[in-house]
Amino acid sequence: MSVKFTPISIVLFFAISFFACDKKEPVAPQNSPPILSHLAVPDTIDIGSGENDIISVQCDDPDGLADVDSVFYQILYQNGSVRTTGVLFDDGDYANHGDITPKNGKYAARIGQSLAPGNYRLKVGAADKSGERSNELESEFFARKAVVNNSPVLTEIFVSDTVFVDEAAPFIIQVKAVDPDPDDAVARVTFQILDPTFTEVLISGDLYDDGTHGDTAAGDSIFSVEITSAFASWRFGNFNLYVQGFDKSSKGSISLYKSIPWGKKQLGEPPIISDLSAPDTLKLPADSLHVVQFVLSVKADDPDNPHDVKEVFFDTYKPDGTISKSSPLQMYDNGASGDAVAGDQVYSLRAFLVYNNDVGNYRFEFQARDYSDLLSNKITHIITVIK
Repeated sequence: MSVKFTPISIVLFFAISFFACDKKEPVAPQNSPPILSHLAVPDTIDIGSGENDIISVQCDDPDGLADVDSVFYQILYQNGSVRTTGVLFDDGDYANHGDITPKNGKYAARIGQSLAPGNYRLKVGAADKSGERSNELESEFFARKAVVNNSPVLTEIFVSDTVFVDEAAPFIIQVKAVDPDPDDAVARVTFQILDPTFTEVLISGDLYDDGTHGDTAAGDSIFSVEITSAFASWRFGNFNLYVQGFDKSSKGSISLYKSIPWGKKQLGEPPIISDLSAPDTLKLPADSLHVVQFVLSVKADDPDNPHDVKEVFFDTYKPDGTISKSSPLQMYDNGASGDAVAGDQVYSLRAFLVYNNDVGNYRFEFQARDYSDLLSNKITHIITVIK
């Protein structure tokens, strides 16, 4: 029997054949397991050291790091039995887990805290969120008890109540220093005293626990030294004491700090001012666009010590006899603010006269004060302001 194909039937045949050949069965999405690499395990773990007990491994996932569910480890005895299990972290918590950078695919864990000394095997693995397991990596290590050297501990610092600046008086420093390690000892305790501005070390040295240098009892862990306050000679302000201890291996303690106030044993003599330099007459400026500058200077000294001058100042009284609201004004020996030379005991101030100042006689009263709060003689000067 022959079959006759019409043009239409030929087209339908090829169309049906095409679609029948192209049809495929549904396939579930493919999921790739994590991949571990670069396992880092120290050859020796120092148990309890907190530093040399970190393991790490690189974990990558073709589906992205977000697909990693966990990275875990087993620690096994040499016979293959499991000693302990745990997880590794990618959280940047270095103190607790040993990981430095979060979410970069490098996982870490600290493993040495609960181990006993001995030889171990370590296996790591990972799983993604669908349960797919990674390859496993393995390494061996030896665990030993860490030898921890603790720093000395300093407490109970004691110093003389005051540093006398006007004479070299005895000055005592004491501190209790112990070492937490039973087989260790405090080998040295040092001190340094900085000036009130923290910029200069005035004196430094050692404290003793041998019954010398002001120490009263040898071997009682109270380290002492007796010096004098000569280091503070005519310096004013709180002095800054730092004390630090060191053990036999030169490991240092945390420094103890104490602020020490200054004082004077004698009130001394009041300062003296002289050699005033000031204009007698000033002319008002023509308008608000101009000012008249002038400098006031006076020499200030103290019979006890030039550095005992605490301040030099003046009050200004207006032509109507009332005191200026800006009084008192400080004068300076710092090479600025109108002062020509710093430290020459000549105190100065650049002042200004403006066009709306009153005309008439202005009275200026100059004085100095020392660090015993004694006032100097007073110098009065009149400046006449004219139009």
